[in-house]
Amino acid sequence: MSSPLPVPSKATLTALRGLVVGTSCTLALIAEDRRRRIRNALTAIENGERIRQAKNYNTGGAALAVALEEESLLDAGVLPLAPEPYAELPAEIIRQYDSARAAELERLRRGEDVGEPETTRREHDSGPNPCAHSRRDTPRSFTPKKRTLTGQHHFIPPVEGTPITQTRHIHHRFSRKADNEGGRSSLAFPSNDNIVVMIQEACRTRELGQMEKAASLIFEATNQNQAPGNLDEAWMEASALLCRTYLDLEQSEEAAKILSTVLARAPLTEARYFDFQPVRLIESLLAKATQAKTGENICPAKLETAISLFLPRFTEKPVVQSAELLAVGRALLDHAFAVGKSTRAIDVYWRCISVSESQYDFTSWVITKLHDTGDYKAAIRLFLANYCKMSPSAPSIIRIAGPLVQCVEKAHNYKPTQVLKTLLNIASGKCQLKTEWIMRLLTAHWRRHGSFEELETFFQQLIELGLKDVVYHLDGAYRVMIELALEAGEDFKAESIFAQASTELPQLAHDVRLLGIFARFKAKQQDWQGVRESFAAMKLDSMPALDACGTAFVPVVKTYAKDHTVQETDAFMRSYITDLKVPLSRFLVTLMAKQYASIRDLESFVEWLEYCSTAGFQVDAAFTNAVLVSCRRNWNVPFRDLRTLFRKLRALNPNFVDRHTERVMMDAALSSDNKLEGGFARGRVLSLRITPNMGPVRGKSDTEHEVTLAMKEALSYRHPAKALSIYKRALHLGMPFSECALKLAVNAQLKLETRPYKKTYDLVLKAQDQGNNVDAILNYLLGLQLNDLAAKGGEIKSIVQTAIDRIKEVGLKIADTFLHRAALICLTSGHFDGAQHYALLAAESNSHSEPCYNLDNFRIMLYSFAGLLNIDGIRQVLAKAMSSNYKEHTGCLKALKRAREMVMEARLNDAKTQQRHDAYDVLSEGIDKIVESRQRLQSQRVKLGAESVRIMRQAALDAGGAPVDFAEIPWLNSKPRIRQDDVEELDFEEEFRRQQAEEVEEGRAVFDELLVLDSAFSTTGGKIAGTVAGLAQPVPAA
Repeated sequence: MSSPLPVPSKATLTALRGLVVGTSCTLALIAEDRRRRIRNALTAIENGERIRQAKNYNTGGAALAVALEEESLLDAGVLPLAPEPYAELPAEIIRQYDSARAAELERLRRGEDVGEPETTRREHDSGPNPCAHSRRDTPRSFTPKKRTLTGQHHFIPPVEGTPITQTRHIHHRFSRKADNEGGRSSLAFPSNDNIVVMIQEACRTRELGQMEKAASLIFEATNQNQAPGNLDEAWMEASALLCRTYLDLEQSEEAAKILSTVLARAPLTEARYFDFQPVRLIESLLAKATQAKTGENICPAKLETAISLFLPRFTEKPVVQSAELLAVGRALLDHAFAVGKSTRAIDVYWRCISVSESQYDFTSWVITKLHDTGDYKAAIRLFLANYCKMSPSAPSIIRIAGPLVQCVEKAHNYKPTQVLKTLLNIASGKCQLKTEWIMRLLTAHWRRHGSFEELETFFQQLIELGLKDVVYHLDGAYRVMIELALEAGEDFKAESIFAQASTELPQLAHDVRLLGIFARFKAKQQDWQGVRESFAAMKLDSMPALDACGTAFVPVVKTYAKDHTVQETDAFMRSYITDLKVPLSRFLVTLMAKQYASIRDLESFVEWLEYCSTAGFQVDAAFTNAVLVSCRRNWNVPFRDLRTLFRKLRALNPNFVDRHTERVMMDAALSSDNKLEGGFARGRVLSLRITPNMGPVRGKSDTEHEVTLAMKEALSYRHPAKALSIYKRALHLGMPFSECALKLAVNAQLKLETRPYKKTYDLVLKAQDQGNNVDAILNYLLGLQLNDLAAKGGEIKSIVQTAIDRIKEVGLKIADTFLHRAALICLTSGHFDGAQHYALLAAESNSHSEPCYNLDNFRIMLYSFAGLLNIDGIRQVLAKAMSSNYKEHTGCLKALKRAREMVMEARLNDAKTQQRHDAYDVLSEGIDKIVESRQRLQSQRVKLGAESVRIMRQAALDAGGAPVDFAEIPWLNSKPRIRQDDVEELDFEEEFRRQQAEEVEEGRAVFDELLVLDSAFSTTGGKIAGTVAGLAQPVPAA
């Protein structure tokens, strides 16, 4: 009886119905299921690949898998792990798997090794292969292979359910059988001869897959120490062939990997190295790296790879001189210097020098590049070790000498003796050296050793080596020796050297620069008669001599001005100008202008300007700079008036303005006194119509003045991040420590972060670690944190004193800025005694100065006495202010008005009426004096501007310039006049006094209205002007 036919399940019928209907959803599900099954099959194949590549894999493993599979087919208790995913494999894969499995089972029944091909058995029968290695002897590391579907990789599905004892039995049985027979499985690592054949075949076909497999075999054989040495001809030819083929296919990265692997293994011959075409390879790498990089420099990692390929290890000294190799070496040097790899650049240099025909020119170029990149000591060592032995030509010596001297100076006077002697030796008989180089190296020797005896001995050695024949002007060498002798205090030796030099060179007896050196040191000793004799002996017969005389006279006048009055200094200077014909220089004009401006002697200042313009001095930008700087610093000219004066002088003659003048005006526009930011500050700078200060912004200037000005500009434009970037770039370029620049950087960082100011402290401590004094800036930051502590509440006096005690414990010197901050905190809380105490401590900490030594200290003292109604204290503070140089400052007037408000508010605290009236009268009298002083200053400002324009106008006409009518120039057609602010202030005060007197006569109490009336005078809005920002109104003491 036949068995009934199987009945299809409901799910099967549903699937068939879907196929018939042909819905898109059903077809998508079927396609997804097929894709998932194929993916599982490929994953299983890849897992088999990885298992065979494991370092603990041996030939028994394959036999074990085959045996387990055979048992799973015969034993129903052993089931495959996942038979379903392989049901949907392509027919070709299944056919390959079936044929391979049948062949393996047949060989197992005959007792042969698993997976052993015919070629391998023939190799074993013929004898041992010296290039073959046992898999048991040398383990291999795991290297992922490319996924392939060829007949060489047998598909063996994993199984589960086999007992452990049975697995161990099968594993040991097949492992011992494979080992005893000494056979080689088809899954074993190929021999070196096979790898060479595979490389040749891959290069012939140029199929990337085969080339990648061949390259991976080279890498694996080298890593496992199975590859032959670099002297094996077949192996090296195959490696070079693969490298060249990759280059032909523009695969330079893969070619670089092959050559790097070969070079890292062992030295090789020079001929074999060039078989890899290294020049072409390195050029390709540099070209791709440069194109891929968005900046100016290439990636340092890729550059290091190219340098490694350029520096092989040879079995013998290289002899090939190639222009292409030298060009590649120069390119590598350029990139290495650009990214700061000077050490690797030196390595490349030693490789290039062996293939260079003109070795000293190439070495000179490398020394110059080392100088440009800042590796000064390396440049000096290369000069002493190699350049001096190459017999360089005269032009090459002249080109290298200047940068070399700079290297010695910038490397903290590194080996000046050896450098100078070497320069003399190589220049002898070929060329002459500049006198400046000899003088600078002698000075470096003195600064390095600090012993004049050693310097004198060294100088005698130079004379014996033929210094006279090598240097252009020997008088310069004698001059620097005399100056260093005087600096060392060896006056007798200086006179002896001068006598010797005068004997050899008679013209030195009247040399202006040499006699100027003697005059400078005599001025330090207060020997003014000797100074006059030195200037009388000068021979002023040429324009260079006149310029040198004027330059030598400047330090003499500076020394004289320290111990004499301004009038005495003026008379001293004019006697030399009139009697000894000492020319006026721009330094002398500026010096005396500053002297008169410091005491605000307007008449003498103007008279000095007139004298300079008629005494033969050519009026130029130095004259303008002296006028503008004096107007701003000493006469407190507002920016608008200063800008008008600047525009007028520039209109008279463009030569009256230079770069320094523009910087002075920009600094005035960005001054912190203006308190303008954003568009207002930008408008002021743009109104000057000057060249923008872009050097520090672009990282091309490290001058302190330029950097600080650029940082001020960025902060004024509300760009703190830009200001911080400018500061860091300048430090990277080598700018020396600048306290002003660091303060600006701290302000910028404070705008970018909130408490606890960690990045700001890191910025300051980094400068401190370099040996710089940053106590003032640390005090400023601690003052900010003190404000934060006080804002949290609590006993103010206790908080402030605890903070001061802790600062003293850590050994930090307390500066006046911190003490002023503490005093201001006490003022806000109504502790006037505490504020006065800390203000006195601040004055004592500032070199034991008197109270009210600056405007901040004056404000605190004034507010303290006003809050306490201490009339005697108010009088003392006003007397100090009237004798100071800040009495005309706007902050001083505002402080007096605010103190007067505080006196009026004291009536709320049961203060006596008469006491308040007396304090009010004292402060009002002080305000009157300040207003009068400000009015006098304003008159002087107007007169100074008018006289300066008159003198400069006449100088322009004398120089042949055309007359200028300011009325025809926009913004210059208004006549200067005295500002009416202070006049209106006086009129208001007089009217208030008159009304007060009338009301007193009428017997009415007018004190209640004083607060309302007096509030009109206060321009601070009820705020105390602090050091940086306004401080809240003090609370009256209880």
